Amino acid sequence: MKTRDEKLWDACMEIYRRMYREATPSADIDKIIESGEGKKDRFFENYYLADTRQQEIIKEVCKERKIYGHEKRKVQTTVLFGAAPTTFQSLQ
Repeated sequence: MKTRDEKLWDACMEIYRRMYREATPSADIDKIIESGEGKKDRFFENYYLADTRQQEIIKEVCKERKIYGHEKRKVQTTVLFGAAPTTFQSLQ
């Protein structure tokens, strides 16, 4: 049986999966991790997803998994200060 922290980490990974699937360019976070790209500094800056959509995804996953209160804030902090796609579009 998984600990509560393991369940929260699973929620974080589901959030990352959804975010990167919707990001520009679209990506598979599991493949990013497998390939080693995820170990590169600031790799997440190669992907964009609007802040509002990131917040919606966090809210959706937490609701689905019945994560509320301080645990929801813990998930949100972990994701947004972890490897979430950038919320700034390149000017290129």
